[in-house]
Amino acid sequence: MEIPFISFFRERKAGRKGYSIRFGTDEKRNAGEKLSVKALLKESSTLFDDIRKKLDDFPELRKCISGLLFDGSKIPYSRYNYILDVGIMFGFLKEDS
Repeated sequence: MEIPFISFFRERKAGRKGYSIRFGTDEKRNAGEKLSVKALLKESSTLFDDIRKKLDDFPELRKCISGLLFDGSKIPYSRYNYILDVGIMFGFLKEDS
């Protein structure tokens, strides 16, 4: 039996399985993504404020997500792990089967 791991939640992007729409060349897409990210980060957003607040309220969750994103660590899934359950409930994490 293979042990499922926890991964950071990622949405599917256009061009991957399940999506058939392509917009221009890779260069144009990358430029558009950079502009979108710049616009999102420039203004204050309640979404980012809520995420920041939840990570401040749960420092162990912040440490867990930081390890997944920056260290590439793998965390075995256990439904008895409170921090993993909180991360899944908030939509930050998902079970990777």
